[in-house]
Amino acid sequence: MPTTRVPLLFGCTNFGLKGGPMVRNHDPIAAQEILNTFFAHGHCELDVSRRYAGGQAEPFLASLDLKGKAIVDTKISPAGNPGAHKQENLRKIFQQSMDHFGPQGIKIRTLYLHAPDRTVPYEDTVSELDKMHKEGLLYVI
Repeated sequence: MPTTRVPLLFGCTNFGLKGGPMVRNHDPIAAQEILNTFFAHGHCELDVSRRYAGGQAEPFLASLDLKGKAIVDTKISPAGNPGAHKQENLRKIFQQSMDHFGPQGIKIRTLYLHAPDRTVPYEDTVSELDKMHKEGLLYVI
């Protein structure tokens, strides 16, 4: 039960390797202390993206002890990667996220499409997301 009255989602934009874009938390010990404080107050929801910290936020976050209870929301962005929302690419990119978090038993709750991929018909993207949801890969899309 959270010890704060406001539900919180912890944004992990600034977690990653030293020198990465927007990275402010690059020391694993300090980053773990930040997350431990967040968890100690009863919160467990983490927001990350495949693009944060130049692509290093997910693996950095997954290298920390998420206490087996973190709930991860992540995003796929077509910026610099047109076609990311194609059916085969959605699965491939999502699997990369699962490869980071899966070993800790962490499931990805929500997969956001960070921006529209105008190179792919929405019907194709939504159809694949629906399949992934029905397969139990995602809680929310």
